[in-house]
Amino acid sequence: TRGDLSAFTLEQSRLTDNPLPLSEKNLRNGRIYYNYYCVMCHGEDGRGNGPVGQGFVPKPTDLTTSGIAQLNAGQVYLRMLTGTGHEPVMDQTMLRDHRWPLVMYVQQLSKRVPEESSVRTREEAIEERQ
Repeated sequence: TRGDLSAFTLEQSRLTDNPLPLSEKNLRNGRIYYNYYCVMCHGEDGRGNGPVGQGFVPKPTDLTTSGIAQLNAGQVYLRMLTGTGHEPVMDQTMLRDHRWPLVMYVQQLSKRVPEESSVRTREEAIEERQ
């Protein structure tokens, strides 16, 4: 059934695309599900800095990195369900209809460009230290 890939092999995950179309509705739902399932460990911005996750070893994955950006939807899906710290909890607790929108949202986290106001030049950082 759609959303039931917990038995996927690593190779099968590499060949799997998100069956849902990229849309505002799916992204909005993905954000809702992220806030429900993920934010306490991965943080509001996905950088692995959530309050609960700071006590974990290893720390939660930073979902904004280029390594995550290089994964396709099937790979994100598989890691979401079976990655370190997730198995077997996420497979057992996450509703199947929530999985693909959540994958879509997580993939967007690694594609975001920092807001202009949060980007500092080297000179600004030096000035701030002085």
